Amino acid sequence: MIDFICSDCLQKVPAGQAGYRCNCGGLWQLEAAGLTNNIESFSLDRIQRSNPGLARYAPFLPLSAETLISLSRQESQTPLLQLTPDLCVKNESALPHGSFKDRGAWAVIAFAVQKGAASIVQDSSGNAGLSVAAYAAQAGLPCEIYVPENTNQGKIAKIETAGATVHIIPGSRDHCADVLRARLDSADTIANSSHPRPFYASHVYQPLFIQGVKTIVYELFEQRQKIPQHIFLPVGNGTLLLGLIRGLEDLRAAGLLARFPKLIAVQSANCAPLATAWERKENSPCPISTKPTLAEGIAIARPARGRELLALTGKYHISWQQVSDDAIEQAGQKLRHYRLAAEPTAAAAFAAYSKFCSLYGTPPDTLIPVTGNNLEII
Repeated sequence: MIDFICSDCLQKVPAGQAGYRCNCGGLWQLEAAGLTNNIESFSLDRIQRSNPGLARYAPFLPLSAETLISLSRQESQTPLLQLTPDLCVKNESALPHGSFKDRGAWAVIAFAVQKGAASIVQDSSGNAGLSVAAYAAQAGLPCEIYVPENTNQGKIAKIETAGATVHIIPGSRDHCADVLRARLDSADTIANSSHPRPFYASHVYQPLFIQGVKTIVYELFEQRQKIPQHIFLPVGNGTLLLGLIRGLEDLRAAGLLARFPKLIAVQSANCAPLATAWERKENSPCPISTKPTLAEGIAIARPARGRELLALTGKYHISWQQVSDDAIEQAGQKLRHYRLAAEPTAAAAFAAYSKFCSLYGTPPDTLIPVTGNNLEII
């Protein structure tokens, strides 16, 4: 199995022995050299089309193909819909549990199985929790999901239907994560063979989640044999952005991508620590005073990988936009004309696209992922 390396102190440990973060408090990243040695270079010829669902991309992930195949829920390729000559959408809500988080959950639960996890815990505002709950059930692992009190009731019901126990935590999304991590840290002090610590299947802390998300790039290239020039996407904790970058890097390393697309990252104006930092040319997320927003899936005031995301912003010339709740609501209404049911978080990217068009003209060859639709329709 591959190694993890701490983003702060650079300590390297075998992934199978790592806790959810380094002892110094830093977040794990995959050690690049070891990763290269554990996966095949991407090519269309190496896709295992006889494997079920997402497991078709097993050769390009640093995980057991057997485990990935066993956890597949027969995920179909998500459709590409050409809305205008210049705008295409990839409808990730067509995945079994309604969002792109299925990709990451499939991979991170496979990692948990390989580590011999006895149970799963996770914090989420909804979509990631549902995906993790479903893939944990597929693996036969008990699962607990912590959600903030303002989580959509339909999402909570779906998480429970998937077989997980839901803990509703008063306060913000960030506070919900703090509560779970405090409980995990307490559990670490008493963990033993008869009371093993649960596996924290965090879509933020676990690098293997991001490895699963990068399959969206493989699938897009398989469908189009090219990558669009512009991609607009919503960003809260940044797992979709990180997954896109990892997948695009894989294509470039394989000689299949000469030029990176222009990535436009979108945040709600009511909760925009990263977009604000970009505007101010700062390298850390800005402390902000949050307000309620329709786009609860990206309402992350303290993104744990914020410094990493801003460093990548400079490296890949990513730009950021903020959009209002009014603009998000209007974008959702426009999408219904195309018979697309997008949750507000997904509609935020379309709001940013409309704003971009009005300011700079229509960007050619643009893709927007419809990131989810789970019962949070506007």
